[in-house]
Amino acid sequence: MRVGGWSVLVLHAAVVAAVSLWVFPRTPGMLFDGLDGSYMQTTLQHQFAATSPALGFAMNPLQGLGDLWFNFNAWLSPPHVLVHGLLPRAPASGVLFQAAVYAAHAVVLFVAVAVTMASLGMAWGHAIAGGWVLLLGLFPYFGQPLVYPIVQLQPNTALTIAVTLFAIVIVARMGRRGPGAPSNSGVDMAWLLVLLALAAHVVLISPSAVMQVGPLAALATLGLAAGADTRREAVVKLGGPALVVVVLAALGFAQFAYGVVAYTAVNVWGGEFEPTATTWYHVSILFQHSTHGLGGPLLAGVGLVGLGYSSIADAGQLKWVARAGLALVASSVLFGAAALMLGFWKGPAAVRFEAPLWGLYAAFGARVVLVALDALRVRLPGLPGKMPLGPRVLAAFALVPASLVVTVAMVNGRGGERSWSFPPSRPPMIETLHERIGLAPGRALRGRVATFQLLQEAGSTTWFKFHEADAARMRASGNDFNTVGLWYFDIPTVLEYAPTISPALYRATTRLLARPEDEQIRNVLVLRRINVPALAALGVSHIITDAPVPSLPLAATEQTHADETLYLHEIPGAIGGGASPTSVVTVGNFDAALDRIGDEGFDPHEMVAVMPPDVDGTDLDGLSKASDISVRMIRSGFEVSASAGSRALVVLPLEFSRCLIWTPRDPASGAATLFRVNALETGVLFEKQLDGELRYFTGPFWNAGCRLQDAREFRAALAP
Repeated sequence: MRVGGWSVLVLHAAVVAAVSLWVFPRTPGMLFDGLDGSYMQTTLQHQFAATSPALGFAMNPLQGLGDLWFNFNAWLSPPHVLVHGLLPRAPASGVLFQAAVYAAHAVVLFVAVAVTMASLGMAWGHAIAGGWVLLLGLFPYFGQPLVYPIVQLQPNTALTIAVTLFAIVIVARMGRRGPGAPSNSGVDMAWLLVLLALAAHVVLISPSAVMQVGPLAALATLGLAAGADTRREAVVKLGGPALVVVVLAALGFAQFAYGVVAYTAVNVWGGEFEPTATTWYHVSILFQHSTHGLGGPLLAGVGLVGLGYSSIADAGQLKWVARAGLALVASSVLFGAAALMLGFWKGPAAVRFEAPLWGLYAAFGARVVLVALDALRVRLPGLPGKMPLGPRVLAAFALVPASLVVTVAMVNGRGGERSWSFPPSRPPMIETLHERIGLAPGRALRGRVATFQLLQEAGSTTWFKFHEADAARMRASGNDFNTVGLWYFDIPTVLEYAPTISPALYRATTRLLARPEDEQIRNVLVLRRINVPALAALGVSHIITDAPVPSLPLAATEQTHADETLYLHEIPGAIGGGASPTSVVTVGNFDAALDRIGDEGFDPHEMVAVMPPDVDGTDLDGLSKASDISVRMIRSGFEVSASAGSRALVVLPLEFSRCLIWTPRDPASGAATLFRVNALETGVLFEKQLDGELRYFTGPFWNAGCRLQDAREFRAALAP
């Protein structure tokens, strides 16, 4: 890679940044679009405001009963944290923040494609063209993206693609030597350390991203080793990544990553969920023409031609990476087709695993087109011959995509409208909930809200019908009153929207608060059963319904559109921020505990249900009543305090986990014991005075195996 090539790359990257920062503020409706995009913005806002930078995950206090944050650590995402550092006061809902985040991701992805392809031996002109093709297809420069709009919803997908390409670059450089130059173990060791850092970063930022990065990185490694010039190079290419895996496993990364995906509802109750793949749309962008136009099929189709051409006509590393790409395409499509036809897969759709291939599609596709054009110019009479793509020509080439993007942006004006209002509106009912139970650092935990809708619809229903009702409400009022419309205003809900929903929360809510005929999917909850005792025991102080509930106190009403009025009801006796029961009820298993807290006669302020393995012989007789219970949110956790005449128990409406860490403010004070109560809540046993901080944390260097322990204990608790 010559200096001229690097200079051209820097120029093009600067043009990408400039064009992106000019276009994206003009099309704010296309950034972070949809429910998923709005949710990502809300997640960014709360992670930066309510958590501290850490090599792992804290709890999300706004969803479920304080389960794991959405599987993405914004503090470790370079594009996000760079923008946050440069614009610390810019809200995540602001146009400037959004545009800067998208521009940063665009630059990272462009550089990744160009550097990877040039490092493998592709001409700089072809590599740079591939980078532009991918950006113009994935990013909303022209309004709706030309290809599957996952980047439009969540730009961090671009980072996942870039990381995969950078991993290929590193493996490609390992074990190499220049003509006539001796092997350099020091250089190989440096590349090994870079690969170790990159792999560790992937796990830390989003453990589930390993499933996307891993397949292409592994196949490319095998291909590069097969095409190695020397035996030593092949050994280094195979041994280096293998050593990285061993080191990360030894450091706790494997436990941490597997725990995040293992202790999930879909892993335990997968048989109850609807299959992920329902049409060929979910298999590959090859089959998305009817939904998103010809952009996806063209990118994949031409990319496959390019991969096939390079796998035969090229030599060296470029050929072997092309073959690895073809192998992954075949595997991904076969897997997706099998999942579609057999319905066995409940995890992410196959098209998500295809995403890292899009960089190869773009680069190899651009290359085969340019090679074909060169051949055409040579063969047809009257056309000039092949034009050398020197640094000056390549630099001037930046004007072509830049002019195209700017021209279209000027014609389109301000771009399209968002399909999901963000920031959401703040109608009176939302204001009431914010005042009563809004939760942010410095504020007390006072309860949660649950939204029950389609109450008068007979038969079964699904999340997709819930989503349609939310969308209609959002379009009419600017707020969905269920997900982002609540979380944006710091209103905690019992609903959780994440692929990491714990099996304990799923079991509790679907057994107590869902109708058995309704269909559940892997990353959200469909709740339509109003069980007042269970709601009170779980700390749900308010419910929003689309039909009146005469038996419950009415706090407010809100007409969202002509066909709907919402009702805000209070839940009498909800423990809100905590309770101190003195009567202990022993039950045999998890479901028995759920049945107990759902009984009409269960008073969570006076009674607590426990399972013998959880208390492990702890004496719970003669408990005194705690007073002055305070549960106040801090960054990444809660401050908890209480006092009692003797030994007392405080029940917190927070999900119990072995990832919870109790730290007393005064090390000299008495110890506190944490254990599971009421099936999934946290009990804190103390003597006379309780004063400390309760945090949830799991990471490779601290509490790496806590979610795996949760999984083991939960399965044991299910036993009859």
